Amino acid sequence: MGNDEITLAGIDGCPYGWILVTHQAGKYAVSIHESFAALMQSNSGLDRVLIDIPIGLSTANYPRTIEKAMRRELGPRSSTVFNAPCRLAVYEKDNERARRLNQQVENKSLSIQSLLIRDKIREVDACLSRGEVGTAILLDIFLDTEYADLPARLQCRRQAGRQAGKTQSHTEAEKTPCSLCWPQGALCPKPFCPVAWSAAIIESHPELCFKYLNGGVVLSKKSKPEGIEERLEILSRYEARVMEIYNQAVKRFKRKEAKRDDIIDAICLCVVNKLAGEDRLKFLADENGVSENGVKIRIGYYDPMG
Repeated sequence: MGNDEITLAGIDGCPYGWILVTHQAGKYAVSIHESFAALMQSNSGLDRVLIDIPIGLSTANYPRTIEKAMRRELGPRSSTVFNAPCRLAVYEKDNERARRLNQQVENKSLSIQSLLIRDKIREVDACLSRGEVGTAILLDIFLDTEYADLPARLQCRRQAGRQAGKTQSHTEAEKTPCSLCWPQGALCPKPFCPVAWSAAIIESHPELCFKYLNGGVVLSKKSKPEGIEERLEILSRYEARVMEIYNQAVKRFKRKEAKRDDIIDAICLCVVNKLAGEDRLKFLADENGVSENGVKIRIGYYDPMG
């Protein structure tokens, strides 16, 4: 089964909201979306997504430790790793109260960078939680080994189509869970949930991906012209169309909508997702493995050296 049969994506936050780069049937596409919910609703055919946002949040009994592993990996570029706010802090809109809550849960305050991404973390977490804080998140259905491989996902989608019969459109059939991923064999009662999406949503980090693509940490800053140039050159070693994809996105989107480094990061995650294929995605794992509500805490990347 080749990559052309599946739809892979990379997502990064941007000033407008979110930037999405997809690869399907040998073609790339770039789009921006005001919210994560809108992005997922208008792209229901995604199979696997790498996204640069924390997934699986700390609580008092399940502290998130993966940032420590990330900093060890990135060494001189460890400053690009921000501590993810704990769950209580993510859902607290006041900055000072959020800092105090995080201090209580994790014994550490929050930097301004962590506070600035809090809204986007909340967007993704709320969607993955079906909008209900504290309920069991269904995301882990698709992150468990049994369901994480792409052939099983396509089998699930085809089975859903057979169950739906001719009474539903192709798009509706794709959103119809089957017994492989929804044991009750019934439609999910919520119209917007990971089962309905049929997509694996996996946390990633562009600088970790660049490290492995480059064979070493990329020291230049991506906010600088030389950093942009170096990362485009690295990606071009693996995908000849990178410059075309990047230049078209730069022409389409204003800087106030998507910054140059946002575009590159989303392209990077999509290319890495494609390179990893069906079974070559690697992971940094959290010491606890999962968050309190059962979501696996891990960061996906691709190592061309195996």
